[in-house]
Parts: sequence; C-alpha cells; structure tokens
Amino acid sequence: MRGKLSKKAEVSAPIAISTSQPAESRELRRAVTRASILTFVVCSLGGFLASSFIYRSSVGKLKVSHQDQMKFAGKVIAKQVDLGLVGKVKRAEHQSSVAFKKLLSQAGLSTASDPRIANVSIVRLVDNKVRYVIDSRSESGNSGDKKDASSKPGDEFASTSKNLRLTLSKGIASVDAESNTTKLGDFVSSYTPLLKGKRVIGAVVVDMRPGYFQRDLSSVGSAFKSGIFATTGFALFLALCAGFYRRRIGLTTEQLSADFHSTSKKLNKTEEELVDAVKVANQANKSLVQTLWTSGCLIWDGTGSLQDDEFVWVGDVKFEPPFKWLADELKNGRSFDEVWREYKNEDDQATWQRIVTHAVRNNLPGTLVDYRINLENDRVLWFSEQLNFEYAEDQTVLISGFITDISEQRNKDEQVRKLAYYDTVTGLINRTKIHEHISELLRDKPKLSVIGIEISNFRNVNESWGPDIGDRLLYEVGNALKEGVGNFGVVGRLAGDDFVVIVPEEASIAWLVSKIDEVCQKPTVIDGVEVAKICRMGYVTADDGETAVGLIRKANLALEIARKNHATYPVPYKAEMSFKAKMRVELETAMRQALTDREFHLMFQPIICNKTKKVVKAEALLRWNSSRFGVVSPGTFIPIAEESDFINTLGNYVIDETARAISKLNEAIGQDEICISLNLSLRQLKNQSTLNSFSSALEKWNIGPKSMLIEITESSIMHDASEGTAMLDQLQDRGFSLAIDDFGTGYSSLSTLASLPFNCLKIDKKFVDGIGVDRKQEAVLATIVRLARALNLQIVAEGIEQEAQFHFLRDLDVEFSQGFYFAKPLPFEDLMAMVLESHAAAA
Repeated sequence: MRGKLSKKAEVSAPIAISTSQPAESRELRRAVTRASILTFVVCSLGGFLASSFIYRSSVGKLKVSHQDQMKFAGKVIAKQVDLGLVGKVKRAEHQSSVAFKKLLSQAGLSTASDPRIANVSIVRLVDNKVRYVIDSRSESGNSGDKKDASSKPGDEFASTSKNLRLTLSKGIASVDAESNTTKLGDFVSSYTPLLKGKRVIGAVVVDMRPGYFQRDLSSVGSAFKSGIFATTGFALFLALCAGFYRRRIGLTTEQLSADFHSTSKKLNKTEEELVDAVKVANQANKSLVQTLWTSGCLIWDGTGSLQDDEFVWVGDVKFEPPFKWLADELKNGRSFDEVWREYKNEDDQATWQRIVTHAVRNNLPGTLVDYRINLENDRVLWFSEQLNFEYAEDQTVLISGFITDISEQRNKDEQVRKLAYYDTVTGLINRTKIHEHISELLRDKPKLSVIGIEISNFRNVNESWGPDIGDRLLYEVGNALKEGVGNFGVVGRLAGDDFVVIVPEEASIAWLVSKIDEVCQKPTVIDGVEVAKICRMGYVTADDGETAVGLIRKANLALEIARKNHATYPVPYKAEMSFKAKMRVELETAMRQALTDREFHLMFQPIICNKTKKVVKAEALLRWNSSRFGVVSPGTFIPIAEESDFINTLGNYVIDETARAISKLNEAIGQDEICISLNLSLRQLKNQSTLNSFSSALEKWNIGPKSMLIEITESSIMHDASEGTAMLDQLQDRGFSLAIDDFGTGYSSLSTLASLPFNCLKIDKKFVDGIGVDRKQEAVLATIVRLARALNLQIVAEGIEQEAQFHFLRDLDVEFSQGFYFAKPLPFEDLMAMVLESHAAAA
C-alpha cells in the first residue's frame, strides 16, 4: 500500500509543482497559447479534410452503386419483356388484350418482389412523343408519379427527362441524377432501352424509392459527423496536451508520437465505418438476382462458342434449383446442361439452337426463347429463358441465363387462343383464324383458292329438329369436310351454316371442288336418323395482290349466285359478280334518294274487254328514270328492293299513286268502272303494315276496294304459301280483288291454287306465244282456261302481240286481253285519253 502511494506521488509531482507556481512569465504563457492554438487548428483542419475526402469518396461510390443497381434492375426486367408484344399495345382498347396482360405480368414480377422498386413502365416514342405501353400500377388503379389514374396505353408520358429521350433515341441506358418529387413521394428513375437488333423499340422505366439510398447516405453522413466530432475532440485534447507538454519540458519525443498514433487510430476507425457502409451498399446489388431466384427463377451461368455453325455450351446452376425434378436429377450426379439437353423438346431444341446461333453470330447482347421440357408420363412444362451474352477476345461467349416456368400461363394462353381462333361447335378454325391463315398463305402462295359451302336448309333443320340436332349436323358436316379434304386444304367455319375450305395449291382446286361436292351429297346420319341437307358451293382462286377479306367476299358472291339459282353444282367466281354486287349497293343507295327526288313514276298498260273492246282495266307498272344511271329496268331494281326492306316503302308509293290514278279516272268517266291492278311482293305480303297502306290510300282518294286489283306472282306465293295466305284472306275480307299473275310458271299444285282466295287468273305470255305455232301449247292454254272456269275465276291473257292471238283467246271465252297489240305501257294522261276514247266508241 505504501509502495503504491509512493508511485502515485511520483507521477503527480510535476503537475503539483507546475500549478503551485504563483506566476509564470508572460513569454511562457504566450508560447503555451500559440502551441495549443496551432495544434488545435492543424489537427482540426487535417481531420476535417481527411473526413471530407473520405465522405465525398464514399458518397460517390454509393451513388454509383445505386445507379448500377437501378441499371441492373432495368436490364433484368428488359430481358423478361417479350419484344414482339410491345408493338401490339398501342391504344387504350388494348388494355384488355392478352399482349397487355402478358407485358404487365412480366414487368410486375420485380415490382412485387423487390420493395425498393415503386413502379415499372414500358414506353415508346411515337410521333416524337413518349407514350405509355404498360404501367405496373394498371392492376391497382393507383396513379403513378408521372401520370394520373386515367392513363392508359397510348397516353402521353406526362414528364420526360433528357435521359429518357437519350435512351429512346440512342439506345443508351441512363439514370436520373436527382429524384422526382410527386404527391406520392420521391422516386429516382432509370431508363433501359428495349432493343430489337440495333433498333430501339421502347424503354423500360424503373422508378425506385430513394429511401434505401437515403438510408445508406444517412449512415455515411452520420459517420462523417462522428468523424468531425471525434476529430474536433481529439484536436482539442491535443491542443491541451500540447500546452501541457509545452509546459512540461520533460516530455519526450516518444510520448508525443504515441499520442499522435492514438489519434490516428481513432481517425482510421472512422474511415472503417465509412468503408463498411459502402460494402453494405455493394451487397444490395445482389438482392434483385436473389429475389428472382426466391420467386422460382432458375439462374445459371456458363460458357459457349460457335462450332461448325452450332452453338455448343456448358453451364452450372448458380443457386439451388427451384424445380424439384431438376434438383433430383442433379443429386444423381448429372450436370445441368446434360439434363437440359436430354429433356428439352426435340423441335424446340432446334428452334433454341437456331435463335441462339443467330444472336451469337450477330454479337447480340442477349435473346429470349420459349421451349418445352418433356418429362415422364407425358408431362410437358413450358419455360421462358432469358440469355445474356458477353463476348471474350478468344471468341468464347460468357452466358448468364434466367429460366422461368411459364406452364400455367402458357396453358391459359392456349385456352384463350382456342376461344379466339376455334369454333366451339365444330372444333374447326373460326372467322378470325381463317382470315389470319389466308393472309399468311398469301405471302408464299399467291394463287391459293377458297371454297365456300353453306347448308341451305339449315334453318329448316333447326326449326324441325331443334338446335341440338342443328349443332350435331354442323359438327358432322365439318368433320366430313375435314376428312374429305385431308392434307390438301384447311377447313373452317365462318358463321352459322357457312363453311370455308382454304386450298394452298392452285392445282388441287378442281379435284377438291369435286371431292367436296361428293362429300356434301352423302347423307348425314345422326342417332340413326338421316337428316336431309342441301349444300351450295362457290369458289374462287386468288388474283395478284389479293387479300383475305377480298377472297372470302368473292367466294361468298359465288355462293350467293348458287343460292339464288338453287344450283346443285359448284359455282366459280367471275369478275362480273363483284361488279354486280357493287352496282347492287350503289343502286340500293340511289333508290332511296330517288324516291325523295321523285325519280320514280307509274306507267299504265291498258286491259281490254274482249267483248266490248273497251278499256276497263289497266296494270300499274313502276318505272325509274335515274339522274345518275338513266333508265333503270324494273328487272334490275325490283329484285334489289325486294331483298331489302325498301320494297315496303316503294310499295307504299305504288299503292298511293295507283289509288290517285283510279280516283282521277273515275272522276273523268263519271262512274266506278275502271279497275287498276298493281303487283305485291312476298315481302309486302309478310308485312302487316301493308294492310294499313291500302286502307289509308282508299280513304285518302275516296275510292272503293273493288277498283284496285292486287296481283301476286305464282312463284312468290308458292314459295311460302302458309305466310302469304293469311294476308290474302285479310285483303279479300276488306273487299279487294286478287289475281294470280304469271300463272303456269310457278309449278303450283291444283290443291294449293284451289285453297287460295283469288278472283282472277292472268295467263303468262309464254303460253300466248305458242298460239298458231305449237298445238301442244294451245292445248295447255285451253286446259288453263277450263281450270279457271271450274274455279270461277276471271281470266286475263298477257303478252298479246298479234291479232290471231286475240281472236283465238276470245274464241276460248277469255274475258280480258293485255299486250302490245293494244298498247304499250302509257303515261297516265295517255291512258286517260285512251279510256275516254274507248268508252265513247262503245257508246
């Protein structure tokens, strides 16, 4: 105890002596002050400069590290993007497309798995404006930092930096130096080009939250502040020591060196803290790759080279395989590249080899390939492989690969594809796929042919047997066509009962037309019952510069001719069919305007009483003198009007004009003796409003129903007697007279004719032409007259052009005659003059 106290006293003695001195010399105090101040300034300044240098260096490295990390993230995402889909998403309506959803899924993987990434967008430069393709916030509807909630594909990118413009124009990856402040926070953006060869087709924009960078920067700043405080403290301490030791003459040089060494260690400790922070930032570079591996992405690297135009490679899995079947194989000692070659689909292996060889031969930075892996028990998996290449001077290629299992997505895409391209009833390709297939073939097979087939009586089958049997019939016909055509063509279903056969080889068309006709003639048996079907066929061979739409339209035109003519043979397309179809459309359009412009008018052909030779009837005939087409024949415009609803409008005009003519004739004669007939089409018979048109005309012009004779052609009423009979009965009930026109041309049955409420029968001109020429025709004519007498019908003979014909018919006791022998169709004024003249002569 005594020893220790003694030692302590020895150490403390100098201090005691120093402090006990009553006063020091002024010069000594000044020296001590100068030494202390100089020591403090030098140490503080040196420590500050050293800490500042380390701080700036660390901040610079940290920024570079974060920028590299963002570029790497953009590069990885860009490799996952299917470049072929980028151009397919251009407008807002594409937001529901498969291409948009697939791009969204590819870009959204990193957003969901890496918390540092706030948003991923794909943009394109269109018309010198940056426009959205996809934005990963599309699924949630949140507004991004550069667009509002309503932004969609094709919208203009609200804010574009010079770096983004540089990336889209030069294809150079870039990162914004400063963060962008928005209402959702701060984001730092990186821009990675999407390259297709050397062409820039777009860019991946990765917005990363700067919080992670700020946290690292804050750590560096804290270390810097700690260094400054430590430096200042130690500088003050050294200053005190310098003053103290200045006063202590006994201080040795070794003791002073030890003090400086201690201070240096503490400064080094501060530098180590900054270095540790930089190491933490560098380790973050690996986090994105580890995130991909954690989410089920197989990551591998290896080397390869071109040998005899084939890319030969070897590789190793970088992490533990995420696929159990592969892990089991690797546990058995097999190499990754060996397993992958063995299980890769043979066809896809050839595709992979072709794509990769092309990429390496052209020094491309990477490529993307989808392929199948065939496992046991016929199990098939789909994978998407992103390969990145680095080229060494010795021609060796360094490979980094990212493989993702896309089996589930592929299966969903296949289901969508089937719904989009295949008919659900027959399993054949549908209209969309038919157009696409024809367009593809036209590039290499410009002389391909298209055959159109329809089941003309399909509606009757549906109504008689029900829709289930109708679908079965479609399936059986489609299957029969597919078997009959074989490998010589592709069978598809356009819609309804319309089928199409696409024939790539022009030489096969004649044989296939004959083969399909043979297939269609065979009976179709469903559940042991034969279902009768009537097939029509039209076909066409492509001309130069043909399109899919044009080919199908031409095949349909030929099919329409077959339908109208009830042809039982295939009808080839002819150029005049397109001309007639075009004229049909133009005429229909012109007809509607012509009625407004009063280009339609009525002509009247007189009907003579054979006994008195008075004009007692007339037939109203519609004529059209078009300002554009000139005089248009009724045989041209009436069928066009009948195929549309315009025949009803045109028919109402004829009804009103006929009633007006009857009113004026009766007024001129002074009695209701004149009857004018008009023709009624099948469409008018089926339209209930036709009755109202007749009633309105009678009331408007104050005439009776007996003054108006309604003519219906035999062919039209026999086409659908059941529907027409109802209207005929209602017309008869209202007092109208009814005539069957062109009798003998419609092949009507006597029982049907007897059941219809006709008052008059008009003999067709072709029977009149046989008078004096063909005794058989004369015999038939006499039989028709006796039939009309038996049915108590008045008889009008049409088409009389010779006096002998008139006398022959009058001798058969035919009451009325009509034809050029008496007069051609006349304007109303000429008809009135002829009526007055004939009545005056008879009087």
